[in-house]
Amino acid sequence: MKISVILPTYNESENITALSQELLTVLKSQGITGEVVIVDDNSPDGTGNIADALSERDNRVKVVHRPAKLGLATAIDEGSKAASHEIIVTMDSDFSHPPRIVPELVSALDEVDISIGSRYVKGGSMEGPIHKIILSRMMTTFAGWLLGLNVKDCTGGFHALRKNLLQELEVKSKGGEYDLELLYKAKERGYTMKEIPFTYKYREKGESKTNLLKGGTIYLLTAMRLVLESSSETTSDTYKE
Repeated sequence: MKISVILPTYNESENITALSQELLTVLKSQGITGEVVIVDDNSPDGTGNIADALSERDNRVKVVHRPAKLGLATAIDEGSKAASHEIIVTMDSDFSHPPRIVPELVSALDEVDISIGSRYVKGGSMEGPIHKIILSRMMTTFAGWLLGLNVKDCTGGFHALRKNLLQELEVKSKGGEYDLELLYKAKERGYTMKEIPFTYKYREKGESKTNLLKGGTIYLLTAMRLVLESSSETTSDTYKE
């Protein structure tokens, strides 16, 4: 089995070396041929330079440099185009998504089209401030309900899927709401999904880029936009008939 792990980065100089090395070690231990594709948005803390040094030492690390923060969707898209392998894993670069779960996510693709690292199925959990945990769970549950998603964690951003499916879905959302659009479009096209439990940990190094209240508002607006777009397309198809 061969996989490419895409790591979008912005100011992750304190995490990227250890994360890349741990990912490659975990994959090798499971007999998986893997590479790490770091997509850096011109991080002012030197993440891109560190990534280049990693790549020089290990040809299993690729680096894509971008001129500025251009959004998560385009980072994943560019990372998938640079990827050497057909199976793609998307995850955060701050250790909130544990590398040890990646082989299980990949193995699940023998059964389904998309596997989802989930905080909210049995065996999954979140560690961190209680108010953030409660707010995150409420926003995720409501957004998933609006979209009719039969998954419990639709905003985690921790997935495995095949490159051709990722490119087919053509997700346009720029930030954390990327997840909602990806899973909604997959559901609308009849693709199958499975959730794999994991424990989410808030970052220990570096600064968080997430404002939960702002992010939650964007999630809900995105969910409503997707529902309205789907309704509009259905209405248009009905008139054509």
